[in-house]
Amino acid sequence: MTSQAEVISDAEAKKEALKIDKFIARGFQNEKLSVPALVDDTTFLRRSFLTIAGRIPTLNEVRFFIDAKDEDKRDLMINYLLNSPGYESHTINWMNELFRVRDSSGGNGRTLEPYVFFFRDAVKANKPWNTMTYELLSAEGSLWENPATGYFIRDKGMEKDNLSITMQVFAGARMECSQCHDDPFGGYDQRDFYHLMGFIDGIHSAGKETLEKVYQEARKGSERETDFNTLAYFLFNEIGYNSVKGGGNGRTQLPPDYQYSDGNPNEMIGAKTPFGKRIRSSDKKNSGKSRKEFAEWMVDDKNVRFTQTIANRLWGRVMGSPLYSPVDEYQEPEETKHRALITHLNALIVKLNYDIKSFQKVLLYTRTYQFDSNPNQLGRGDIDYFNGRQLRRLTPEQLWDSLITLQKGNPDSLSTRQLSDSIYFRGKPVLVGKKNMTELSKEILAIDNYENYKNYMESLLAEIQSDKGSYSTNAGEGGMMMARQSRRGGLSGIVRASELAQPVKAGHLLRQFGLSDRSLVEGNTDEANISQILTMLNGYVQDAIINDSSNSMYTLLKGLDSPQDRIRGLFLSILTRPPSDAEIELMMGEIARVKTPEEAYRNIATALLCTHEFLFLK
Repeated sequence: MTSQAEVISDAEAKKEALKIDKFIARGFQNEKLSVPALVDDTTFLRRSFLTIAGRIPTLNEVRFFIDAKDEDKRDLMINYLLNSPGYESHTINWMNELFRVRDSSGGNGRTLEPYVFFFRDAVKANKPWNTMTYELLSAEGSLWENPATGYFIRDKGMEKDNLSITMQVFAGARMECSQCHDDPFGGYDQRDFYHLMGFIDGIHSAGKETLEKVYQEARKGSERETDFNTLAYFLFNEIGYNSVKGGGNGRTQLPPDYQYSDGNPNEMIGAKTPFGKRIRSSDKKNSGKSRKEFAEWMVDDKNVRFTQTIANRLWGRVMGSPLYSPVDEYQEPEETKHRALITHLNALIVKLNYDIKSFQKVLLYTRTYQFDSNPNQLGRGDIDYFNGRQLRRLTPEQLWDSLITLQKGNPDSLSTRQLSDSIYFRGKPVLVGKKNMTELSKEILAIDNYENYKNYMESLLAEIQSDKGSYSTNAGEGGMMMARQSRRGGLSGIVRASELAQPVKAGHLLRQFGLSDRSLVEGNTDEANISQILTMLNGYVQDAIINDSSNSMYTLLKGLDSPQDRIRGLFLSILTRPPSDAEIELMMGEIARVKTPEEAYRNIATALLCTHEFLFLK
């Protein structure tokens, strides 16, 4: 497995795209369906920006594309977007939702920031899907030294739930019911689940005899708020708790209330895989390496469930509808209506070494991607033959990033969050420029003696207390700048959705439009509600966009001479298309009706933002 994938060439992507189009064409013939028309340039432009970069294009980007005469301008636009910061931002959003990424865990607010940046760095490096998966499932060590450990730390104390989510995300297997009983619908018995649980059983935190022991003493002490006790809390929560130790026992106990004839309560059973390559561990002794065996089994090229689940997810992400739904309930290719296509895509993503950017590039180069929308929405149980894209509401992130595009111009020029590995004591960064969390973690976890650890803590506390300059308000401009740069956590205000705190707080526009609280896998919802209407007509949209004459949308209009040109500018900015003659006539009537042209333009902008054409992707 490689750590970085080389993106497929244009010529090879076009060859692979043609193969896919032939499968789709064969489906049209078999089902006697007419071939849809290709979308016009402006529809293609809006679709591509939202699909690849997660936002609408700016007015200048729309004009540039419309005026371009290059015959290959659609291919050029796809490459431009795939290599833009917008692709990274939009893909980070997708991973944040899929992996339920949060900035902190537990009631103590323990930071998970290195885990947040694991996915950000993976996207920037174009890390292959199988490599990333293996790193997550086999991760061991400190969160600060190995951010992939956040995958288990995120669900610490809920290892069974973590396993269920692992099977759901990576293998398209829903096993949450079989935690407690045989699942009559999902096809997995409770014993199957516990066989899998054996692979990861034995995970624990580091420093049980040192960090945790001193932490527990501090909790019982009468003077709980002393600097020493505060340091004990911090080191346990941010280093001891935020660590993963244990290579996997390879066996586990059946629950005490187990009631089936194939086992006994509290019986020790060895780890065993329920499908794919057969791997089995002894039920007599601990393995110590079963987690790596589990990770290797999961990402094996012959594990078609792993391969097909990610291929189906990416197809749905690009094409608007997956090959079958739900995407996390695996179906054998021969049991689907797209057997040949699914089999081909499974082979393709293996051929591309699980490079998700290259796989999406191939899909984006197909004629299928460019088909016009299907006016007939699918009903329950209907099969999507991809003879026209299904209409979909914008995701919360697409909507937010599109709104701030109107407000600020290209949102990729806005601030981005940075990883802070500063040591925090009583809410302030200390030892800035002298020691960071990665270095501190290495030193702490290397201590295996209780007395040595207490001595180390006393020395560290003395160093912190004598280092007032790094965080004191009297530290001068240089010290304050270092403190500001070491701020931990997501940004706030007008930045892309991927840069905000994870999860976004309740009440934010993103949450109003369905962004999840990161409790469930792919927990976003696209259901409409009253608060969305109020937000569009009376809330953030009106305050920050419609009524702000200094925003980017209005600033660009100021350079246009006639009312007709400004109307065109609004349509191009918001809907990525020019208005029809009838629409211009209607809007000119609005300008004549109200007292000032500025009021009319605000009314026109409000109307366009509230249309289905803006709120949906077609």
